[in-house]
Amino acid sequence: MRLILTVVFLVVAVFFSGTVFAQMSLPQPVDNSDLITPVNAQPLSIEAVARRRGFLLDEPSRNLIVFASTGIVGASAALYERCVPRRRIHSQWQGLETVYPSMTRSVKGSSQSLLQLFASMGRRLGMVADDNFLLPGFIQSQSKQQTVDLANFHLALSFSGEKDAEKRAAIINAISGSSLPAALTFADLERLFTQKSSRIAGCFYGPVKSTGTTASREPGFAELVSSAVSRLSVAREGFFLTVNYRSVAEARNKNYFWQMLEHKKIQDNILQQLVAFVHGRRDTLLLVVDEPEAGSWSIGQNFAPDVFVADLKKIPDVMSALASKPADAAAILGKFYDGFMFPVDEILVALNSGNTDIAMALIEQGLNRAHQVSFTSHASELANAGMTIFTLGRNAEMFFGLSSFEDFYRRLLSCVRLPNE
Repeated sequence: MRLILTVVFLVVAVFFSGTVFAQMSLPQPVDNSDLITPVNAQPLSIEAVARRRGFLLDEPSRNLIVFASTGIVGASAALYERCVPRRRIHSQWQGLETVYPSMTRSVKGSSQSLLQLFASMGRRLGMVADDNFLLPGFIQSQSKQQTVDLANFHLALSFSGEKDAEKRAAIINAISGSSLPAALTFADLERLFTQKSSRIAGCFYGPVKSTGTTASREPGFAELVSSAVSRLSVAREGFFLTVNYRSVAEARNKNYFWQMLEHKKIQDNILQQLVAFVHGRRDTLLLVVDEPEAGSWSIGQNFAPDVFVADLKKIPDVMSALASKPADAAAILGKFYDGFMFPVDEILVALNSGNTDIAMALIEQGLNRAHQVSFTSHASELANAGMTIFTLGRNAEMFFGLSSFEDFYRRLLSCVRLPNE
């Protein structure tokens, strides 16, 4: 009898212990109605999810600034860190979002571009570009960068590779759709600002200059951005400003890595300007759009980035020495780059004919060969092959995680307009 009772007790104990273990091992129910489940097939809207997460969307961003460029992350940025080790733009972002490539979009274009949207909302439109008024494709609901109709802009400023003022004026006339007050020099732009012209278009020529420690354009790109922000910020109706800086990609695609680093300095200056402006206001959203490097790097087995960047940084001093004594080109190059091979005869021909850009390009090519580094760009340059979005300012926390382009676009719209707009 005692044996039977013992067996019954063991069976009951095992049964209850299994029940308790099963209850402990079951996952706790998730009380989150923004998840898509068989019970909750209709998820909450982006606005509702944002409020649930504590984001404030009751007041839209009155102003939007989009700074589009490339090389803010990736190998270009890593090389730049070797050149300028103490950057100040890493820890200040409030939002970080990665957007899928445009090729994955179910619809290649939306019915209304950002430019059309902001124009319909009555916001002032402004742009600053470094190449003949080109803007990113996603701004215009296109897959690649395109020029824009300047007649839609209150302020449109751009650099151009055309030295001749008449040719730059022709560029403005060709894409303006109407007669606009045009500035071809900084003095012209200052005059139009003083006259308080309601619409201004400016097209300038200015190569990159460097002293070995700083880079600038003459006239300066950063100054154009500052002028545009200052002028648009007084608009009571708010503004939408797009800043497009393609020069980093252009230099990289040509394997002009010293010029790429100089353009990175300008890029950094622009970022710091825009960040300082947004930190001083509570009504502005800044989107920094970093498009992929659109190509592939090739380096030798013994590639040393610190040594490579150090050799690149010698180029301004080399060019200065060559300008003083071009006949001593071989000796000068040997002094700065001991053991490197350069096409000295071709460099001499370029120097004697006044083509310093060609001479510098030949020196860069020699450095690239010595360090075994090159960049091969894809056929379709910066065709929206995905984007990394850094955000700061009003409603910046709405941009997070990995998303489709449509989701990114919906988030942006929810941040900049009221429901009835």
